[in-house]
Amino acid sequence: MEETINYVLCKRPDKKTVWAFGAQLRQIRKRAELWGDDFALVFRCDYETANETIFSIPYSNFRREIMPFVKIDKGQTVKLEINKHSFEFNWRPKHKFEGKRFRCVSSRST
Repeated sequence: MEETINYVLCKRPDKKTVWAFGAQLRQIRKRAELWGDDFALVFRCDYETANETIFSIPYSNFRREIMPFVKIDKGQTVKLEINKHSFEFNWRPKHKFEGKRFRCVSSRST
């Protein structure tokens, strides 16, 4: 059940130096209406590989620490890049923070 309430975004492996995501604000708001702060934005990087890295940001953190600083495009999308080496999060435009505190242990690496 927990997997279904979280807002999960997946990125397959590529040769870029960052994992790029576009979070749909409509989907995030729908979950907030249903579950309040009891869900997370989950980013699955290098999805379904031995190197899969997962980040989980509680909605309360997203609402307080990220939303006031990000730009929402016309499609109601919030753009995000995660550096593959430093795990620094870069929310557009240029709202950066250390992402290691949100990193989870991948089920594939255990």
